[in-house]
Amino acid sequence: MAVGIRGDTFHDAAIADARFIAAIHPDPDAPIFQVTDLCLEAEPMEVLPALLEALER
Repeated sequence: MAVGIRGDTFHDAAIADARFIAAIHPDPDAPIFQVTDLCLEAEPMEVLPALLEALER
């Protein structure tokens, strides 16, 4: 999961072997959205509390 990561080249290299990539970023044009399977256009700090709570269940 890429949270707040824009998606520069070195980020892409780090996640290249992942089977599934989800990203949360406020910029709809962020390059990370070109290489992810699931994209959420949002401010990370606005959605992370609810996401973490759901994952803990």
